Amino acid sequence: MSVAQVNKKNKSTLPREIASLVVPLETKVLLLPNVSVAEIITKVAFKPVNNKPDWFLGRVDWRGVSVPFVSFEGLNGERIEEYSQGKRVLIINGTRGDVQLPFYAVQARGLPRLMRVRSGDIQNEVEGSGPAECFQAYILGQEVVVPDLDYIEDRILNAG
Repeated sequence: MSVAQVNKKNKSTLPREIASLVVPLETKVLLLPNVSVAEIITKVAFKPVNNKPDWFLGRVDWRGVSVPFVSFEGLNGERIEEYSQGKRVLIINGTRGDVQLPFYAVQARGLPRLMRVRSGDIQNEVEGSGPAECFQAYILGQEVVVPDLDYIEDRILNAG
């Protein structure tokens, strides 16, 4: 399954089980397919970029590549937490195979953990509360948000 398939239009096409990462943010917990995360890093030095939206925190140098660094909360219309040492940064694989956005970085608060999610584990699914969310649900008793990766990537590409 392609990560791009996890979006508002075709979330019903999910397989029976997905190896996933549960990623704590400041106020929410993201649920991402494990294959969408290239690496989790700490002690990140990022370079702020002028003339970008406030959710565009800057650029991170990762393995010789300059990667856009964004705030999920900011993309979702919420308060943006300042980056500080000790927070994690997820390097996300672009879903489109686009040479303009092969990777991007998202700020995380805590240590992500692995979880195998089965279709029966998802309960009380409701539409996301912000534009960067596909849906919210409870999985094994934990409230999670499934991000809209297409929306996030569109915003990054349109920010220039």
